[in-house]
Amino acid sequence: MKQDTHRHRAQIEAYVSEEERREFHATSWLRTLFTFGHIWLALAVSFLLVYVLQRAPLYAQVLAAPPLVFFIGTRINALAVEVHEASHGLLFKTKRLNDFFCDVFGSYWILNDTQSYWKVHRVHHSDLHEDSDPDLELYLLP
Repeated sequence: MKQDTHRHRAQIEAYVSEEERREFHATSWLRTLFTFGHIWLALAVSFLLVYVLQRAPLYAQVLAAPPLVFFIGTRINALAVEVHEASHGLLFKTKRLNDFFCDVFGSYWILNDTQSYWKVHRVHHSDLHEDSDPDLELYLLP
């Protein structure tokens, strides 16, 4: 399996230039603030809708609840994606700011922290697609 990983990496490097890869891994504090602001704005509006729905008729609550719960779940997943990005140091240029910002505005809200996530995620990268890969079950769908 490790050979497959190296083969895939070589294929990617053949199609994606060094400059494009560097650009992909560039940090941007503006993009980070926009992304977290967008996630938290969506969550705030969602929670406001939950509050408003408390006063709505039962049929409206029943109709609105499933899509609202689904949407809130997507925003929680978006926070988890940002924790992943932070574990790779892609939010801010300094590790300290990167981890602090993500912990406060992302990780803690999904009951995690950036350092703990990275410790597990690092094993995923070193054992990609191996039996010891902790994320193996996530991408071995039936």
